[in-house]
Amino acid sequence: MFAELQPPNPATMRHISRRAVLLCLGCYALIGTAGYVNFPHKRESNVLSNYELDEPHSRMMAPSFGAIALTVLMAYPLNVFPCRYTLDVILSRSAANWSSSPSSAGFGPTPIPPRRRALLTLLITGASLLIALFVPGINIVFQLMGGTASAFVCFILPAAFAWHYDLPEVRSRAGKLACASLFLVGCAVSVLSTTVTLAEMASTRPPPPAPPSRLHHHLFDDRHDSHHHYDSYYG
Repeated sequence: MFAELQPPNPATMRHISRRAVLLCLGCYALIGTAGYVNFPHKRESNVLSNYELDEPHSRMMAPSFGAIALTVLMAYPLNVFPCRYTLDVILSRSAANWSSSPSSAGFGPTPIPPRRRALLTLLITGASLLIALFVPGINIVFQLMGGTASAFVCFILPAAFAWHYDLPEVRSRAGKLACASLFLVGCAVSVLSTTVTLAEMASTRPPPPAPPSRLHHHLFDDRHDSHHHYDSYYG
C-alpha cells in the first residue's frame, strides 16, 4: 500500500491513515447513534436482531439482511485464503522451502500441495462451523477477538517492533516511556477484557423453560374432568 502512494512518503501515509480512521469513526458513530435512537430499550449484539421482519415498519430492513448474507458469503472464502496460507507457513514451512523465484500466487513461497491445502481448508472451515454452532452469540466472538487479536495488533506488537528495531521515536527517554506504556496498556487491556468475557460466559445460564400456556392448562383441566366423570359414571 505504501508503494502505491503518490508520492510514497511517510507524510502522505500519515495523512491517509488519519483520514481513514476519521472516516471509520464517523461511520461507526452514525450507526451506533441511529441504533440507539431507534431502539433505546432493546440493544442486541447484532443490530439486525432488533428488527422483526413480521412488523410492517421493519420490512424495509429486509434488503439489509440480504446484504449481510451476501457479504458473509463473498468475504468468507477471501478470509480463508490468507488464514490457510499463514497456517501453512507456521506449521509446515521452513526457511529452506522459500524459493527465490515467485510462485504463481505471487507471494514467493512454493505452492501448497493439494492434500495439505485440502486438510488446512477442512480444518479452518470445520473450526468456523463449530464456533458458529456452539458460541451463543456473535458478541462473544467480537469480545474475544478484541481482547486478544486487536490488543496485540493495535498496542502490543507496534510497541514491541518499535523497541526491537530501535526506531528514532523511541531513542529518547520520553519515547521509551511512551513505548513501554503502550505495551503495558495493551497487555492490561488484553488480560482484563478476555477475563471479563470468560467470566461472563461462565456465569451465563440458559433461560428457564417457559411456563405452560393457558391453553395447556385448559386442555389438562378438561382431560382431568372427563376422566373424573368417566370414573364416576362407571363406578
